[in-house]
Amino acid sequence: DVLTSSSPQAVQGFLIWRIITRNINFLPDYYRKLFSLIQGKISGAKGAEPRMEMCLALADEAMGPILGRYFVLQHFGGNSQQLANRLISDIKRTFKNRLSGIKWLNQEGRDRAREKIDHLVQKIGYSQKSPDTMSPDSLKKHYEHLEVDPYDHFGNALRYRVWTFENHFNRIGKPVDREEWKDSPITVNAFYNHRRNEIEFPAGILQKPLYDANRPDYLNYGAIGSIVGHELTHGYDNKGSMFDKFGMQRQWWDDDTINAFSEKTQCLVDQYSKLKVRINKKDHAINPKLTLGENIAVIEAYHAWKNSSSSPESFTGNNPQLPGMENTTVEQLFFISYARMWCSNIQDTASLHRLRIDTHSPDNHRVNGVLRNNREFAEAFKCPLGSPMNPPKKCTIW
Repeated sequence: DVLTSSSPQAVQGFLIWRIITRNINFLPDYYRKLFSLIQGKISGAKGAEPRMEMCLALADEAMGPILGRYFVLQHFGGNSQQLANRLISDIKRTFKNRLSGIKWLNQEGRDRAREKIDHLVQKIGYSQKSPDTMSPDSLKKHYEHLEVDPYDHFGNALRYRVWTFENHFNRIGKPVDREEWKDSPITVNAFYNHRRNEIEFPAGILQKPLYDANRPDYLNYGAIGSIVGHELTHGYDNKGSMFDKFGMQRQWWDDDTINAFSEKTQCLVDQYSKLKVRINKKDHAINPKLTLGENIAVIEAYHAWKNSSSSPESFTGNNPQLPGMENTTVEQLFFISYARMWCSNIQDTASLHRLRIDTHSPDNHRVNGVLRNNREFAEAFKCPLGSPMNPPKKCTIW
C-alpha cells in the first residue's frame, strides 16, 4: 500500500536514503557526523558512535568467527560451555514436563508442543561447524574466497557483501545447514529462530553478571536461565504458534487450542493496556498487542532451578548463601538476579521511540509486569494478596 500510494520520486528517494544509511560507516567522518545528528533526534543519543566501537562492529559483522575464537579463548574457557548446555537442557526438560499441567491445551496440542521442543536445536557459546570457531584451518577455508585489502576499507565492505550474497545464493536448492550460526560468538544477545526452531546463546551473553560457571545456581538460573525460558517460549507465543517443529509456517494447533490460547493471551492484553510509563513528566500507554509476544514469557527457570538439586539428570545443586545476605532467602535472590538484568538508564527521547516501535515492554515492566503474574515471587517476598505485586487474578499461559 505504501509503494502504490507513493510517488516514484518518493520511492526513489527512500531507496537512495537506505543505500546511504546502509553504507554510512564506510564514508568519511563528515557524513557520519551529519547522520548522527539525525539519529540523535530520534534516539536522543549525543554524538557519533566512537570510532573504535564502529570498527569493532564492522569487524564482527565480517569476521565474527575469527574475533570469536580469541574471545572464547580468553573469556569462555574451562567448563563454561558444558555447564551452560546443562542449564539450558534442564530448562527445556522442565518446560516439557510441565506441559502436562497446562489445562487449556488438549492432548493433541500437548503432544505437538512436546514434539516441537524435542526438535529444538540449541546452539551454545560458538559454532563448531560451518566454520568451527576454534579451528584455524576451518576458519581459513571459510574465508578463502574473500579478498581483503588493508588499504581499501570501502572496497572490503563491498567485497564482503558480494561474498555473503554469493554464499547465500549458492545454497539455493540445498538442505538447510542446521549447525550454521546466525551471529558471532561475541554477540551479547540471545535468539529464538522460528523458521529453524532453534535457540542461540553466543559466548558474549554467557558472561558476568548474567552467567558465571563458578557462582550459585540461583543467580545463574535467575539471570541467564530466565532469558533461556524467555527465548524458549517464543516457540509457543502468538508468532511461534504459527511455526511447526520443523520451522514450517503452518497451523500446528487445532482450532480449539488456538481459541483457548487467544483467550489466555487476552488476559495479558487487558492487563498491559492499563500500564503506563512516565516520560517527560507525562504518562504514556504501552501497546499491549505490539508487545504481546514478549510479555507472554514466563520465568520457567525458577521451576528448573527448584528441580535441579533433586534430579540426577539436572544441574548439580549449588546454592550457598551469599556473604552478607543471610537475611535474604535464596528464592528471593533468584528473583533479584532476574530483576537486576533490566536496570537501565535511557534518554526520554529513546524511551518514546522504543515505545512506538519496540516489541518489548519498557524495562521496569519487564520486571514488574512479569513478576506480578508469578505466584512463586509473591510467596518468596510474602506479598499480601491484593497488593500490586500479588493481584488476585494472574495472567498465566505456560
